[in-house]
Amino acid sequence: GSLLSKRMVQENIEKGNREIRGLYPVLIKEFLSHEFKDAELVNREDDMDHENLRASKKSYMPLKMIEKYKVTGGKSND
Repeated sequence: GSLLSKRMVQENIEKGNREIRGLYPVLIKEFLSHEFKDAELVNREDDMDHENLRASKKSYMPLKMIEKYKVTGGKSND
């Protein structure tokens, strides 16, 4: 992770064994409490359209979630 501002930290990478139930909430809690204890806000970044990541982000009751769009090159009618 890295600091985005005095108040906000950005979580860049989160890796763990998916077979260990409850591991990811512990990882984020420990990461923040040891590395960024003064941070008020956390940007957990893009969920890459994975429903489990989106549900995890929503479980923390975010102040804001930004909807992203993918733009692809299309053929012109000209």
